[in-house]
Amino acid sequence: MLSSHYLLVSTIDVLDASAAAGRFNTAMIRAAGEACVVLGFSELAERVGRILALVPKEAFFAGALPNFTPDSEAIQRCRRLRDLDVVAREFPPFRRSDVEAMSRR
Repeated sequence: MLSSHYLLVSTIDVLDASAAAGRFNTAMIRAAGEACVVLGFSELAERVGRILALVPKEAFFAGALPNFTPDSEAIQRCRRLRDLDVVAREFPPFRRSDVEAMSRR
């Protein structure tokens, strides 16, 4: 768990530096934040939340959907990390034995 914390701190440091330079990788920001949520690193999740608050609204859907202008509610949802139960449903835990069995197929 310690190495997970270290890797997330390092990732968030890079995301902070990028945000300070006006560069935002919203997919990476959200992925790092949700990893923090799942692993219970609330102080790191708060840091990610602060980065999400800095993202210009145009960056959330930049180039993804032409002729689409998100409303303020969609932008607010993009700025929030999902709750643990939602993330956990999307990324359920797995056992090493399950992975090994699947790799033998």
